[in-house]
Amino acid sequence: GKSQNAFVEEHILENNEGAVSDKNGNFFIKFSGLNECSIEVRHIGYQKYRKNIDCSVDQNLKISLIQESLNANEIVITGNKKETFVKDSPILTHVVSSQDIEKSSYSSVKDVLEMSLPNFQNSMWTHANFTSNQVKIQGLSDKNILFLIDGARVSGEFSGMLDFDMLDISNVAKIEIVDGGMSSLYGSSAIGGVVNIISKKPKKDLSYKISYMNNDPESISKTLYFGINKNIFSYVLNVVENFSDGYDLTTNDAVYSDNGGVYYNTLEKYQSLSHKHDFNLKFNNKYFLNFKYKNYVKDIFVFQDYRALEDGNFIFYKSYQHEMPKSEDNRYGLSFKINFKESLLKLDFNTEEYIKSNYYFNYTSVIPNQQEHIYDFYNTSNQLEQRDFVNAIHENKTLNLQYNFSIAKHSIVLGFEQNNNVYNSYNIYKNGGDQFGTDLFGNIYELNVCDYPNNYTLTACEAASIFGSVDDSKSFKTKAFYFSDTYSLMNTDVIAFSIRNVIPENYSRKTVFSFAYMYKQNQPYDIRFNYSRGFRLPSVKELYYNYLGHEPVIIGNPDLLPSVNDYFSFSVDKRVYNNSYSLEFFYNDVKNLISTSNTESNEIQYVNYANVV
Repeated sequence: GKSQNAFVEEHILENNEGAVSDKNGNFFIKFSGLNECSIEVRHIGYQKYRKNIDCSVDQNLKISLIQESLNANEIVITGNKKETFVKDSPILTHVVSSQDIEKSSYSSVKDVLEMSLPNFQNSMWTHANFTSNQVKIQGLSDKNILFLIDGARVSGEFSGMLDFDMLDISNVAKIEIVDGGMSSLYGSSAIGGVVNIISKKPKKDLSYKISYMNNDPESISKTLYFGINKNIFSYVLNVVENFSDGYDLTTNDAVYSDNGGVYYNTLEKYQSLSHKHDFNLKFNNKYFLNFKYKNYVKDIFVFQDYRALEDGNFIFYKSYQHEMPKSEDNRYGLSFKINFKESLLKLDFNTEEYIKSNYYFNYTSVIPNQQEHIYDFYNTSNQLEQRDFVNAIHENKTLNLQYNFSIAKHSIVLGFEQNNNVYNSYNIYKNGGDQFGTDLFGNIYELNVCDYPNNYTLTACEAASIFGSVDDSKSFKTKAFYFSDTYSLMNTDVIAFSIRNVIPENYSRKTVFSFAYMYKQNQPYDIRFNYSRGFRLPSVKELYYNYLGHEPVIIGNPDLLPSVNDYFSFSVDKRVYNNSYSLEFFYNDVKNLISTSNTESNEIQYVNYANVV
């Protein structure tokens, strides 16, 4: 191509000579008495060209370069659990950059996935009066997909599904998505794929960003980013506030019970606030220390209709429901890396504590006297006692020790991982004093009284522990050793193999593995073949759930078997500057898929489905 900015770098044994083009784009290179040499041509936006030539005779070579995507040299981590150029990754990896997010109207991670990936389903559903998000990739729900933040797994869930509001996108460098089985590298819950959200690192001495997004009625978001990068130290503060008045796409009519009507909205009114701190120290570009902390709090406001008699007339008023959900997530992460010349040693420790609470805006059930306007009383009265009670705490702690090194054309990963899951569930007893309600005709009557432990009715008077209404704690621990080898074949093709040996606390040992081959000799097309054997262990709730106060009753199954899958995929991927696409065929055979089923007594129980394809 004719370009005065292009250059040629040729390797003549141990001597290097070069040239720049004339105004017509021609290069003139004189070799000094050598018979064999190699010529290499490089230009930004094009694939590198290299050829062995006979340099003892005069030659007139015409060289054409093939365009390539600028992001082909982007580094990805998720597919190989080590830094790899996306064009060299044997696992097809989808990348959503921060520029893609900022130039779009994405307001959440699930929006990014929905707009960026085929075979992605996003739905909102109502459970226990509250709205949750549910996603599926290639037909498998988010319980079978592993979500990571900077490589650390996310386990906080609300109403049975992952709490997506924890995953903000205001400080995202990129999102890497690998669909298909990844259990051999990442362990349980990765039979449907891995989504890794990677945070930005500050590059300037001082940087800040304030943003405001109005995506009403779904959310209104305000964010603050502040970064410092000075010598060996860097720090990032990220604050995100989200708010929504909620909306309803069905009907505004409340569903009535004896105590009034509860609204079932498509999206409930909510507010959330999170702040994240990221500290980094680096010494001699060899030793790296990172500490992260994030706190996230979300309140959901659920409204209820009440009717009463006032001055002989029926009045209709709307106020908060007596019991509303609140969630809080605390995440800590500590990482230490030693970067040797040809190897990397990394130690990561991450802990997450997800707290589910119930908020009572009128804990003592105070009622107005005859002179007070009921609407004003329930919405503005300072007589109401507000109380917060913790109903459940989900703890997840992960230790990962990993060593990456290279031998000849082999790039090897060795690792050990330990994961501890603990779920604590508690009863919440309502006020033991006099409690009153109002029926549909405006008559005030006394409710059941929870005077624990002498006189109480479980389903009517408390938010119950999911473990048979007993304050209890259940745990699940696993250890695993893993190995991965990526081999460069014929200087272009790549072959990869990984294996993981899992030692669960409650099950026998499990060995899973994967194989990948990438054919690169038909550029600009990369052809990939992948096979993986994966697994998913049952969660604590799926094993021990015993929620008697729920209608219908939900019960766990201590006899659940781990899910096992065989995943095959074939893909063709093309990455050029102005035309990139991929085509993928996959087949996922899941045995003992864990899901729910209705029993003869109309209970919901977790069961294994023998085979799902």
